[in-house]
Amino acid sequence: MKIICGVDVSKATLDVCIEPGSISGSFKNTTAGIAAPAVFCRQHRADLVVMEATGGFERRAFLLLSNEGLSCAVTNARNVRQYAESMGVLEKTDRIDARIIARFARDKGLRPMPVPSQAQQRIKALVARLRQVTDDLTVQKQRRSSLLDNAEMLASLDEVIALLKRQSRKLEGEIASTIDDDPLWAQLAETWRSVKGVAGLSKGSDTLKLAGERGFIPMSLNLNPAYVSSHWDSVLAGAARTGRTPSRQDWRPVREVFIADTDEEAWKLSTGDMMGRMMGEYFLPLLGHFGFKDYLKHAPDVPDSDVTVDYCARHNWIVGSPSTVAEKIETIYREVGGFGTLLVFGFDYKHKPEAWHRSLTLLQQEVMPRLKHLNADLERAA
Repeated sequence: MKIICGVDVSKATLDVCIEPGSISGSFKNTTAGIAAPAVFCRQHRADLVVMEATGGFERRAFLLLSNEGLSCAVTNARNVRQYAESMGVLEKTDRIDARIIARFARDKGLRPMPVPSQAQQRIKALVARLRQVTDDLTVQKQRRSSLLDNAEMLASLDEVIALLKRQSRKLEGEIASTIDDDPLWAQLAETWRSVKGVAGLSKGSDTLKLAGERGFIPMSLNLNPAYVSSHWDSVLAGAARTGRTPSRQDWRPVREVFIADTDEEAWKLSTGDMMGRMMGEYFLPLLGHFGFKDYLKHAPDVPDSDVTVDYCARHNWIVGSPSTVAEKIETIYREVGGFGTLLVFGFDYKHKPEAWHRSLTLLQQEVMPRLKHLNADLERAA
């Protein structure tokens, strides 16, 4: 039987537990203090050391314990918590968490993870910092937009914004240089650059104007049809700058799609499962934080409080039986004036893979054949 050391990581301490045996210990989470848990693991002949991802606090422990010759892995904290709840363990202490992590790793058969190279560690840090700077820049710009006539405060904000822009450009340059210095990354970057696709969000989207101007593939994010219908105008406006004639066959809107044998089953598996969780726990709070819920509304007078998972499923998602979904896709197609490809937003249905596979199978075998006439309509329009 594998001997596993579960590690509950906090900023100051590493609480550990060896399973089997429930042998516990607590150590300082410092560069100097990391030797003690390494000795502890070797004394108990741990085959694997597992810790949760905790916002970066685990990175030092993972790297230093790996450098001590121990096999280490990092796992998702949410998965561990769900495992604990399924086992009836609701109490949370650092010692209990360490024991649960060890048992989770044992039952799930977790394996050691490779130690990232120096270059990988550097680019990860650079990307994390760029994300922070970008978020700070967004906040400062929002603050500036709320100040109309306070010259002193505007000047202060402009100074901060200029500094953040300089940092952003510097970080982008460092990331590009790090990628170019690695042959594999450079090749991957070149491959990604060869995919000429540009996604748009807002009305009058500048990125979709760029797509039209340069002949890139225009893509529209999963918003309400009223916003999406304006996107093709942006493509046309950009194309006019360079004399291009864009084709709607190239336009690719993105949509949440879930199909089951009945409307009721599809609704349950979408709003009541991972699609609903993504929207309710992540996307709606994110859009609400930045004041972007208008993008999801079918009418401008809808209050933000009404924009819920069910609302999005009714107005923006494509959910239902094959006949219902075919009807909804054709309705959107008519509303926006036609498009060539529908991109399906992907979700993690690892716990119910058969439901997700069934949805995609129904889309391919029962829905798409009902929509063949739409391609003919586009060809005639061209």
